[in-house]
Amino acid sequence: MRNKLSKKLISIIVMTCLLFSSFGVAFGAATFTVSDIQGHWAENNISKWIDKGLIKGYDDGSFKPENKITRAEFIALVNRSFGFTETAVIAFSDVASDHWAHAEVEKAVKAGFITGYEDGTIGVSKPISRQEVAVIVSRLLKLEAKASASTAAFLDASKMASWGKDAIGEVVASEIMNGYEADHSFKPEASITRAEAVVTLDRANTVRANAAQTVSYNAAGNYGPITGIETVNKNVVVNAAGVTLQNMVINGDLLLGEGIGNGDAFLENVKVTGKVTVQGGGENSIHFNNSVLVDIIIDKKAGTGIVRIVSEGTTTVALVSIKSPAILKETNSTGTGFGIVNITSSLPAGSKVTLAGSFDTVNVSSQQIQIDVPEGTIQNVNAKSTATGMSLNLSKDATINSLVLDAVVKMLGKGTIVLATINTEGSTFETPAIKTTQPTATPTPTSSGSESGSGPSPTSPPAVSKTTLTSAIVNATTLLEAHPVGKVNGDVSQEAYDAYHTAITAATAIRDGASSTQAQVDEAVTTLDELQAMW
Repeated sequence: MRNKLSKKLISIIVMTCLLFSSFGVAFGAATFTVSDIQGHWAENNISKWIDKGLIKGYDDGSFKPENKITRAEFIALVNRSFGFTETAVIAFSDVASDHWAHAEVEKAVKAGFITGYEDGTIGVSKPISRQEVAVIVSRLLKLEAKASASTAAFLDASKMASWGKDAIGEVVASEIMNGYEADHSFKPEASITRAEAVVTLDRANTVRANAAQTVSYNAAGNYGPITGIETVNKNVVVNAAGVTLQNMVINGDLLLGEGIGNGDAFLENVKVTGKVTVQGGGENSIHFNNSVLVDIIIDKKAGTGIVRIVSEGTTTVALVSIKSPAILKETNSTGTGFGIVNITSSLPAGSKVTLAGSFDTVNVSSQQIQIDVPEGTIQNVNAKSTATGMSLNLSKDATINSLVLDAVVKMLGKGTIVLATINTEGSTFETPAIKTTQPTATPTPTSSGSESGSGPSPTSPPAVSKTTLTSAIVNATTLLEAHPVGKVNGDVSQEAYDAYHTAITAATAIRDGASSTQAQVDEAVTTLDELQAMW
């Protein structure tokens, strides 16, 4: 897990950065400025590259971002940004030994990202096309072809050369190059502009840097030792169905990618200290057995179907954030299973979530969704004020011990609700809760009068509901205890830990305070929710 600071600390850092950046702009202005990139879509990338000395403007103070760029100029940009220095002997007829690009072409040939034409030239003075750039980037990053999936959406796909179509598909899939929204085209034969070249190479370098910190499993099979434990101090990506990770400690993030499709993936005796992001898998797909997971984010693309997450054996999952339709199920569980489940506001209306097993706390923020609980026990269900139009179907073999409704909810099914706290009128119950509480305001006493005349009638403060705050404190404490403090990837800094602990302490004081107002309570809940979302 990446270390996170509290929002207040981040605000201080941002303000400090803004303060010092104002000095940087002044000093930078004395070095070099360009007059025609302000407000340009690529302004940030171009400015960064100018500051790094990777590209220059023209003597008249302009950059000309929409100008075409030649093959020689693009080669030079690649060499600078990727740090290529080794050379090979070249003999292209259009690159004399005294040509300014001679050394750059020597580096490019040695690096293997460009070749010449059949006529013995390399076309140093020709404008380079967008599909030629795609091929070069694909070679640089050793990308895999995904043309069918990523080029079909372009209306001019038929204009893509056979030698460039796969590369275009891969750079688009990797979000290194994009098409044009106005006409849904890629324009493969068009010359790339200076701005597009900078942005493309900037993104390519980002992908390269991330790949250096990532272990990828792109083919079905078992990975990890049969006995003992393998420690992986990098992020891990699973991008194929039929992958089993076993006996591992992953000190980083784990991505279960789109490449899994609707297939299966298995974790057997795996501990992940960072975030687990689920973007692939289907209704019978992701299995966690005897594993320890701190933070799971379920976020499949719209239209790709539902994913099922199965917790087995001694598996412990501290936090699950649901942003797309999902099934969470416990099978043969001997561990704590699922802890906190946040059904976030990012979950689209009309979505369905199924929860089967034992859950500590379920917080619902999304609206117009359906939650099915076919079996098991949920200790706490909190329907936030944003969860309007939600329906919760509790089957006869399911129990909710504490239900807090800050929104109008439709409760269906024959299941058991031990205690329902109803803070908003209008909810309906097919099966009434065993006990129901509704906050009521204290009656306003009337004035008894006095010889000096009747003054204004005293009023009692309105009733304050602290149930949601209590639940938020429990959730925050559970999450805090699940994260170790340290400097290993996946740990949290002492500073971040202390900030979260301070927020919990403050919230507890508000909850326990006799004079706390509803506004203070609500603010404390919001603060804890925001901090939790950052972890």
